Amino acid sequence: MFTNRDVETAAAIASYVSRKLAKRAAVIVATDTVYGRSMSHQFATEFVKAGGVVSAFHSVDEGHREFPDLVAGFPSQASDLLWRHL
Repeated sequence: MFTNRDVETAAAIASYVSRKLAKRAAVIVATDTVYGRSMSHQFATEFVKAGGVVSAFHSVDEGHREFPDLVAGFPSQASDLLWRHL
């Protein structure tokens, strides 16, 4: 089902990655915009409701494209999914 409501979109994505792909721990990288924050927070909420764990949550400025320091700080074995909303 297509929707433009962040909570419904995020719930559908979280359900898919947790149930169909069996992902259990996510690192979230969000653009620091209203939409980026909304979608990422909604995804995190719904992913946890579906039994997942958010092992890290990062915010980046809009337009930023280089992430070596950010990626270097990701939990090494605590995640099996990268949710990137840029």
